[in-house]
Amino acid sequence: MPKRILQGVVTSDKNEQTITVLVERRFKHPLLQ
Repeated sequence: MPKRILQGVVTSDKNEQTITVLVERRFKHPLLQ
């Protein structure tokens, strides 16, 4: 879990909103499936 969050934050460290959306979308995908 911490590895994915770190990658997402590092990928987009410009806007906090963008990071939250990327992390939520990546976590929701595997959870839904």
